[in-house]
Amino acid sequence: MKLHVIDLSVPCSAPAEVAFDVLRDAVGWSKWTAAKTAYLEREGTPAPDGVGAIRRFKTGPFGSREEVVAYEAPTHFAYILHSGIPVRDYRADVTITPNEAGTGCSIAWHSTFHRKQPLTGAATRFMLHRFLLTTARNLAKEAEARG
Repeated sequence: MKLHVIDLSVPCSAPAEVAFDVLRDAVGWSKWTAAKTAYLEREGTPAPDGVGAIRRFKTGPFGSREEVVAYEAPTHFAYILHSGIPVRDYRADVTITPNEAGTGCSIAWHSTFHRKQPLTGAATRFMLHRFLLTTARNLAKEAEARG
């Protein structure tokens, strides 16, 4: 079965530490994403948003449940999806790279998944790319407002 890949990157004028802080704070996502409800089902290590944390997001009747699998502040954050969209083996790695001047960073989102149903991979990849690009741009804007 084909592995679907999404790679995108957005610039951010905030320091990497600020962008990482916005990204890792699951509860705060309701302030800058489409998620109207965002909470931790379980804390991770380091508390509260680290490895093992179960994050829940809900927008209208739709929701997702994901688990943090990498937490390397301030440059790498990864999660796997347990439920929410019709895919299998979804994993996202977000890499935050400080720019050379040290005045900002780049936010790169790398996601992989397998389709769950025949003939749905391309459409799912398209929709996920749009969603993740919006999320990454909003992350940068929120970090810049705080930075």
